Amino acid sequence: MVQQVRTSRLRILPLTFDIPSGRSSKIRLRLTARSLHVLRRLHSARAAVEITARQGLGPRARKRVRLRLLAPSHKLHVRLRGHALTGRPIVDPDAPAPGAASGGSDGGLTVGISEQWEAMFGDPRFRTLGIRTARLVVAWNAIWDEPDRVASWLHSAAASGVEPLVVFDHDRGDRCPSAPCALPSVAAYEAAVRAFLAAYPQVRLITPWNEANHAAEPTAGRPDRAAAYYNAARRACPGCTLVAADVIDGAGMLSWLAEYRRGLDEAPQVWGLHDYYDTTYFKTSGLRDYLNAVTGQVWLTETGGIVELRTRDGQVSLPRDELRARASVSFAFEEAHAFASRVGRMYLYQWRADAEGRFDAGLIRPDGSSRPALDVVRTQLAAVSGPGRTPGASASATGVPAPPRAVPGPVTARATGAADVRLRCPAGVSVRCSGRVWIEDAALATVTLVNGRVPAYVLRPMGRPFRVAAGHGSRVRFAVPRSVLVRAWSRRQLRLRLMVASPDEPFALRARWRADAWRPPNGLSPRRRAR
Repeated sequence: MVQQVRTSRLRILPLTFDIPSGRSSKIRLRLTARSLHVLRRLHSARAAVEITARQGLGPRARKRVRLRLLAPSHKLHVRLRGHALTGRPIVDPDAPAPGAASGGSDGGLTVGISEQWEAMFGDPRFRTLGIRTARLVVAWNAIWDEPDRVASWLHSAAASGVEPLVVFDHDRGDRCPSAPCALPSVAAYEAAVRAFLAAYPQVRLITPWNEANHAAEPTAGRPDRAAAYYNAARRACPGCTLVAADVIDGAGMLSWLAEYRRGLDEAPQVWGLHDYYDTTYFKTSGLRDYLNAVTGQVWLTETGGIVELRTRDGQVSLPRDELRARASVSFAFEEAHAFASRVGRMYLYQWRADAEGRFDAGLIRPDGSSRPALDVVRTQLAAVSGPGRTPGASASATGVPAPPRAVPGPVTARATGAADVRLRCPAGVSVRCSGRVWIEDAALATVTLVNGRVPAYVLRPMGRPFRVAAGHGSRVRFAVPRSVLVRAWSRRQLRLRLMVASPDEPFALRARWRADAWRPPNGLSPRRRAR
């Protein structure tokens, strides 16, 4: 926040801004109309502003900054003329590479649910999904501290024909990052795992430590100890499938992971990731970075749509929104399919929301009614006829032909702001290509913000529906704002990203193109006018 500061003759208007994590922003201040008139007469003046800032729930920081204000020059009016900007799209190098899935026996994505309470196994809605694996998070010493609850959950899972993935976590009495926040010794941890497996020999899928790089875990600052727990779990069960790391895709993930890998006694075959930042903010950078950092198969051991998130002191981090959560679940499936060559499993968290919980991602409300996200899961896990299908494998990953995708052609932007892109539906398909084409500036995700917002000269995402017959083409029209055109004409280039979304892939992760529209030189004619 920039506080209101008065000088002897000028007044700067107060400003409140919010900058997303990981982004940089300019701060643009405004004078009152009267102050601007005074500044024009003075040509220059000195002023001071006080900036108050805070990150998350951290303490406020204040700083006083002195400025020298210069009177603005005459306004520059730009006449845009000359040839239009034109270009041909190429496949976006950042788009996921196509590849066959490697998850189940049929090459499909295996889907499970991460849920703490065994009531899920008796829910008819769960039974109709055909899911055959579920994830349970327990304390590392659960075999001694909560044996009855663990036994009840595992017994219910076995009775339902569901394979358990057991995840070990901190002691139930810990309150990390506050005290107590204790790390068990490696010897104590290994003894607990051995006792657990002796009591439940049917457990063959293990995650040695849950979300180990999260601040609420005692392993957050000790990746070496998390690696030691992995080694101990391997000694306790040489034949088990161990899910390594099991990190969340937040800041510092890669540096934590690098130190973790140095402490391992083997090269893991399976790695775990909680891609909540990807699914909440509809991006793929978390999973992409993780895939580049590790070898082997990656399981999305916690994913889904957050309905509401509150901090320990009750502050709302993500406001309640069931439709956003539904979109996040849809994105989670599409992201898993887009990276199917490496992603073999995903576990949605959670089945039923806890009315008193701070983290709500339930497919079922606390009162037992279904949320919109459950419809997405039903669609993705729709039964597919034919032998050999992996139980719990999603329909779009089991060899069922996907609807045809339209392919973009030339892009044209004219000086008037009128623009269009050609779309063509492949020949030889039995149905039309339909969906929505999204157009945005290629620099949208990296441009320096202004007061925490995308600057006016950057083209914001715009979507246009289309429907094209097989073997035919169509022109999809859109408008480019003048503020974007002025910058593009001065640079003789408009860099765009095109995303062709279809009904089965609404986020178009595998249908993204880059289009650099150029124009010949000598098309800009600026002229100065006095106001």
